[in-house]
Amino acid sequence: MIFRQLFDSVSGTYSYLLASRAGGEALILDPVLEKVDRYCQLLRELDLRLVKAVDTHLHADHVTGLGELRDRTHCVTIMGEQSKADVVAMRVAVLGGGLMIEAAGTLLGGIGVSGAPGGDKDEECAKAGIDAIRDKLDF
Repeated sequence: MIFRQLFDSVSGTYSYLLASRAGGEALILDPVLEKVDRYCQLLRELDLRLVKAVDTHLHADHVTGLGELRDRTHCVTIMGEQSKADVVAMRVAVLGGGLMIEAAGTLLGGIGVSGAPGGDKDEECAKAGIDAIRDKLDF
C-alpha cells in the first residue's frame, strides 16, 4: 500500500496520494492546482498511473487541481453529486459517519457529526441531532 500525505503550506491544505502498489493505479484526494507538478513528479517516481482525482468537498482555501490533473493524466475527476464544476466527470453521493437526508426521492444533503465516536455511533448521534430539531424541519 502506498500512502503519501502532501501539504500545501500556502493554503494549509492536505492532499493524499493512494495506490495499492508501485507500478499500479493511483488516486489523489483534494489536489491543489499549484502542486500538480509535484503530484505528477511523484507519480513518475513511483511508476503510478493516476486513474482518479477526487475533491472531497468544495474548498474555499485553494483552487482545485482536478482539471489540470485530468488534462495531464486523463484521469477521471470526481466530486459530490451536487457539484456544478465543469472539470468533474463523475458525481457521487458520499457520506461517511453521518446520515443522508432525503425528501420526496431527492437527496437534500447530509448530517455529519464532528467528533462522533465512530462506527454505528456516528449514525446514532446524527439521528439524535435530527430528532432534537425535527419539529423545525419541513419534511
